[in-house]
Amino acid sequence: QLIDTTRHHRYDLLRMIFPSGNRAQYDYLKEGLHVVKLSDNAFAVGKTIEELGLDKIDFKITAVRRGNQRIIDPSDSFALCKGDNVVLFGDINAFLMADKAMLNG
Repeated sequence: QLIDTTRHHRYDLLRMIFPSGNRAQYDYLKEGLHVVKLSDNAFAVGKTIEELGLDKIDFKITAVRRGNQRIIDPSDSFALCKGDNVVLFGDINAFLMADKAMLNG
């Protein structure tokens, strides 16, 4: 069951990068994965994903790398810490807004 769950999460991540269906051939290039490293004084440190409100700017946190640990699809109640590498998925044009929101508020 653990293997099936892990496989499911990884396939979800791949579907975000390479969508299938009726979308245009290169439509997936409009969206992508972006990583934000949280510095000691980043606004997002100590806040939950829900508190950040990134869903309002069309971004989803797909994973968090904390040291050697990788948290896939963290819940809305997951609290971020300094040094976290936060993996975001969303529209490339909105990335700067998400980056600013996480680092500066």
